[in-house]
Amino acid sequence: MQHIKLFEDFGSPQSSGRRYATCYQGDAEAAVGIIDEAQREKLQSAIDRLAAKWPGTEDQLKISVVDVTGMGYVMHDENGEFVAVPNSTNTEDYAYYVAKDGRLGNENSDSFQVYEEARLFDLVEGELLCIDHHGHAALMGVDEFIKTYIG
Repeated sequence: MQHIKLFEDFGSPQSSGRRYATCYQGDAEAAVGIIDEAQREKLQSAIDRLAAKWPGTEDQLKISVVDVTGMGYVMHDENGEFVAVPNSTNTEDYAYYVAKDGRLGNENSDSFQVYEEARLFDLVEGELLCIDHHGHAALMGVDEFIKTYIG
């Protein structure tokens, strides 16, 4: 299925009818947002600069693009994979639910036995929702994210 991504239009949703989320897997943080190509390239450039400075980090810092057309959330599982999940998903089932405002929801919920290690992200346009390994969540622009987490 990887070859299909090469031919899809990652431009504006209007041109392709598809909607894509940019997902970032860091050493101690993860982030998800619907950002444009220029912002995605800026993020990738910051990752590339860090990898050039610290060889070996390219395995720990990476971007993936997930088709979220018709979906409401992106789940980041315990294996570091990002998966689009439907609007009907019950956010109460997740210990780590990062809401549109950048706040961590459900941290005191008792109903999160199945997805205790998974993080659920709302879909936000133009910014990144992020969570670090301490469980701190935030909503921030790409520039602030780079400054805070990548350097």
